[in-house]
Amino acid sequence: MAPEIPGEDALEALVDAHVATRIRSRRAMVGLSQAGLAHAAGLNLRQLRRYERAAGSIPVGKLARIAKALNVPVRHFLDGIDGGDPRPPSSRGVVLAGMGHHGRAPDQGTLPG
Repeated sequence: MAPEIPGEDALEALVDAHVATRIRSRRAMVGLSQAGLAHAAGLNLRQLRRYERAAGSIPVGKLARIAKALNVPVRHFLDGIDGGDPRPPSSRGVVLAGMGHHGRAPDQGTLPG
């Protein structure tokens, strides 16, 4: 058995929540219902609802099916996982104000750690 990494469960929960948020956002952006996405991805509705609630980790193969149904690469669901805003740029509204032409906030220096 592999040694446990401190905070591993918390990290997994954060990743699951981030991916769930990205799935919900993309689904809403393309105008699909949960039932519509479940059907298009070959999942049952109960599974999709669990994934969108971050009630468990999504197997990579199923995430790939969701990505295909939503017409995005799998990496789309991980964008922003390193501390960025998980919402797609079009839904951030005011958050984009003051950002440079690369869509990134100006460097505010390093946080004390």
